[in-house]
Amino acid sequence: MFHSQVDNPFEDDPFFSSFNVNIEGLPMGRSQFKYNVDDEFFVRLPFSSINRAHVTVDVVFDKAPDTYSIEIELHGEVEVPCDRCTELFFHPVEGSHRIVVKPSDKIKEIVRDEGLMLIPRGTTVINIAQDIYDYIILSLPLQVKHPEGQCDPEMEKFLARFSAKSIEKDGNPNDSNASPWSVFDDLLEEPNQSNNDS
Repeated sequence: MFHSQVDNPFEDDPFFSSFNVNIEGLPMGRSQFKYNVDDEFFVRLPFSSINRAHVTVDVVFDKAPDTYSIEIELHGEVEVPCDRCTELFFHPVEGSHRIVVKPSDKIKEIVRDEGLMLIPRGTTVINIAQDIYDYIILSLPLQVKHPEGQCDPEMEKFLARFSAKSIEKDGNPNDSNASPWSVFDDLLEEPNQSNNDS
């Protein structure tokens, strides 16, 4: 998650002010908001590996006298590189998250931690752009891969070729004594072979 307070684009870029929620002006009870997160949202974040997106975000802000909650539900897709073939593709993202918001006299800036948001007492506006970004990133799996059979065919051939050569050279591919770099040995050998043939 993004927590740095130095050069924070969520605070410094006027674009993200559209994700401000004026909690002072909200009535008691539940208020609903809808956001469309697209390419521009991510392009403005220098630390993001995502450049293209189509994500709908539904937000419910539940206001009580001294504590609030924010429910964020997202559904859509973001463009990411496949961890297997490196080709860009759109991966679905979805999820529901709840944040408990509590005013505090002991802090001077907003603190976020695992579904809890502490805000300085008297805060009138909460910006939820960072929370939306965090939950989109968290909705992606640890390994982002194409569905089976949809990777770049040339890269699939490359991976299959060196996987087969690894088994041929090292016997058992799970052998703990086998070097993890042995699959690349032929890359060094092939130029020499072509020179000898000429």
